[in-house]
Amino acid sequence: MSVAIFVEEYPDPIQPLSLTTPVFELRYGRRQLIKMIIDRLGEPDALVVPSRFEEYVHERYPGRKTTLEDLSARTLVVNASIRPEALDDVLKAVEDGNVVVDHGRLAAAKLDVEGHSTSELLSGRGWRGMEADVLIKGPWELIDALTRWPRGHGVIYGSNVKVEEPVMMDSERGPVLIADDVRIEAFTRIEGPVYIGKGSIIHSARINPYTFIGEVCRIGGEVEHSIIADHSNKAHAGYLGHSYVGSWVNIGAGTVTSDLKNTYGTVRMMIGDRRVDTGMIKMGSIIGDHAKIAINTSIYTGRRIGTSDHVYGLIDKDIPAFVVYSSVQIPEPAELKFEKAIEIAERMMSRRGVSMTSGMRRILEGAFRLSQGERERFLRALHDRP
Repeated sequence: MSVAIFVEEYPDPIQPLSLTTPVFELRYGRRQLIKMIIDRLGEPDALVVPSRFEEYVHERYPGRKTTLEDLSARTLVVNASIRPEALDDVLKAVEDGNVVVDHGRLAAAKLDVEGHSTSELLSGRGWRGMEADVLIKGPWELIDALTRWPRGHGVIYGSNVKVEEPVMMDSERGPVLIADDVRIEAFTRIEGPVYIGKGSIIHSARINPYTFIGEVCRIGGEVEHSIIADHSNKAHAGYLGHSYVGSWVNIGAGTVTSDLKNTYGTVRMMIGDRRVDTGMIKMGSIIGDHAKIAINTSIYTGRRIGTSDHVYGLIDKDIPAFVVYSSVQIPEPAELKFEKAIEIAERMMSRRGVSMTSGMRRILEGAFRLSQGERERFLRALHDRP
């Protein structure tokens, strides 16, 4: 039997992260969802994805099929948004002949390929079967999963790690894991559990527990209980807490993310047109890939900043993708033109010795097109206000 992991069409509950990163590549705590699914199922035959991701998948995962029509006979399909801790129970239910759904979203099933299409699968909606609460409902779950860190203590170093003195590392609450080629500058304090990815630089920072830092990042100031994806920078003073930062993001000096309401109540976030209670008292920001945050920006609790956004000042609302936004109207809020977004992305990538592939560009093209309506409504509302 073939095995396929599929990604639902946008918009989905994990936006804006899912706009330009396939859901299976997002981190659920410290590990990518795809690796957690593979641990249970083995390597999949297919990664069935929306069209904007197809070329990238062929580049990144050679030999993987990307449509349901590429497969034959009966196939086990698993939603990339499944909570890893629910996977065993879901697979048992599927073995018993059930189609497992979560409020009409397909979670997993065995399908006869001839009777279904890729578009039907990726729509992910309107399925009937055994209802179960097993799919990720919002990006806050990715952050909350950081608390599921394996037990342990001590500091584990990779090769070619450089640590200036003095540096304080505290592993009483959990391990400090430092990958190859990391540099930690003097006057840094790290309290585990923490992971610092290959080639990253820590600039005299305070790194608090439950923090995952990806590869080739530049981190300064204070970071707590957050996921920072590869190639992103928060190199200066400021605070990042209970947040998820996508790849190729730059956060300017003095930027602060609020992660606690004055009322100490639970944080609510907009998912589509619904305001959803995250159940979390501490919840910071969700920042999409390629976003640029200007110096001294203050971001309200639970706000989302979209792909390739440029934001300035006070961010008290969610910002759709490809928007230049300032709370003080300088610069005037406007669409970030696609070719300009590509130019900026390529400049940043070249500074890390990375070239934008055709597949990466196609993702951004698709993201720009998909977010067009939301962006136009947002800017129209701003321009129409008195």
